[in-house]
Amino acid sequence: MKVTSSACSILLMTSLLSICLQAQTPAMEAYEYAQAKRDQAWVYFDSLPKSAANFRTGILMLDSALSYLDQPRVQELANENVYVRFRRFDVSYDLAVGYALLGDINHAFDYLRKAAEVDPSASSTVERMEREKAFDILRQQAAYKELVQRFNLFGSMFDNRSLLTQYSANLSDGEKLAGVTLLWNVVKNKFVYFDHVPGLDWNKTYLEYLANVTSTRTTLEYVRMLQKMCALLKDGHTNVYPPTELRDSIYARPPLRTIMVEDKVIIAQVLSDSLLRYGFRPGQEIITIDGWPVKRYAEQFIQPFLSSSTPQDLGSRTYTYSLLAGNSRSNLTLELRDGRAAFTKTLSRSGYTDVKRPPDFEYRHLDHNIAYLALNSFQRDTIVTLFKTRFEEILKADGLIIDLRTNGGGSGNIGFDILAHLTNHPFQFSKNAERAEPDNLSWKRYAPGTWNPAEGKTFSKPVVVLISSLTFSAAEDFVVAFDAMKRGKLIGESTGGSTGEPFQFKLPGGLSGRVCMKRVTYPDGKEFVGVGIQPHIVVTAKVADIREGRDPVLEKAIEYLSMTPSN
Repeated sequence: MKVTSSACSILLMTSLLSICLQAQTPAMEAYEYAQAKRDQAWVYFDSLPKSAANFRTGILMLDSALSYLDQPRVQELANENVYVRFRRFDVSYDLAVGYALLGDINHAFDYLRKAAEVDPSASSTVERMEREKAFDILRQQAAYKELVQRFNLFGSMFDNRSLLTQYSANLSDGEKLAGVTLLWNVVKNKFVYFDHVPGLDWNKTYLEYLANVTSTRTTLEYVRMLQKMCALLKDGHTNVYPPTELRDSIYARPPLRTIMVEDKVIIAQVLSDSLLRYGFRPGQEIITIDGWPVKRYAEQFIQPFLSSSTPQDLGSRTYTYSLLAGNSRSNLTLELRDGRAAFTKTLSRSGYTDVKRPPDFEYRHLDHNIAYLALNSFQRDTIVTLFKTRFEEILKADGLIIDLRTNGGGSGNIGFDILAHLTNHPFQFSKNAERAEPDNLSWKRYAPGTWNPAEGKTFSKPVVVLISSLTFSAAEDFVVAFDAMKRGKLIGESTGGSTGEPFQFKLPGGLSGRVCMKRVTYPDGKEFVGVGIQPHIVVTAKVADIREGRDPVLEKAIEYLSMTPSN
């Protein structure tokens, strides 16, 4: 059989894809599989001689992609990953092109409608349809004009293009009123945790804020007012964010990590050598900020603007993430106590060139032949790659500590890929639900997700996971799966108690927001959002531990594993 250069390209691309997928997450595998089928189909639509046989071959490739996307496992990935979800839109659209090339008008319209079912608000699709020569055969049909009208209508409604005005130092009253109205409406239609705030009348709240937003004198004041409104929902995945132009006016902070310990606000880490030279040390207590007693300062200037799901989540956001945040152009004056001595330091919130940022991935070997793995983020797929480079060393250990105490989340798939190396059985992760209708709290429920074990060797020896109130979002998805599979003990303090896929949207003036639209539980339905995942072994640090450089949570984990048989 003669093999054309195009066919060779297809075979080579398929071979390379199969190699690359071995190192990718399941979500990316699904994305790449569907995308590769699309690329192959378009070779038959575009590059090879125009013939009905080639068009049908391309359609068959797209049909196989659609069948793949219909698999329950892939549908669950699509629920978590927007890129996987919208491959269905693209594959359906491409099938419409293929059938139009064949002259099969009915099937072409069928698949355009299927694409519209996935995303009717994709207004840019109209421009794409108008450029597509294969659709010349469709354009005079009433069905084509109806679809164009549908895309344009939903696009103008849901992408809010007319409302997406540019930033200005003080938005107009109309922009401010539109923004608070849009926020109210998205929350009303999508938010899944109204039962967590039974005393909140969201419509009454809307009227109160509607009456007051035009009294704000700057866009910064307006942003802060919307953040206060959002904070009333008490959900860590429901927030309002400022425009890019104002982020340095709100979020700038010096490289100090603070923490509330034994009812005291303590400097836990100094992440800059220049601040060390200036006299800052772990263990110092913050007494006042800009002359305010530290707790009153937090209550007055920090807490009202923070969206949080639990008391421990609010504590972390207040005293760790946000306490020293503010305008990059302003200084902070801190009254500190180091032992019995009190002193004052003034420092800038910005301008540091020697910030030591903790890595996303840390590995080291501890006494008692214990492997220690700190996963400080799930933001990058490279974390899985780094884990795999260390896995042969981990296999030689008698126990494994996975530290998630500062992991604020990212992609749950990254965590599941790592868990897949700790078992030789499929395991379940969280169960999800979304609102079935925007005007009520009836639910569209999904079965728990299932993840397959990794191919090859399995680490079957004892494992513990370290958690804290900073363990949040996708890191909690990891903890839920680990706890549900009964793979080992959780040690430390309760997690933040917030996860779920947020709906992200834009607001006038460059603002943006997100609203939690997915209700998440353990696979058996046990609630943890709004509560936190509780450790099996509770360990809480004390001020003396920080001052002495001790880590009692890690010490307890080592003690537990050293006394646990390693099979």
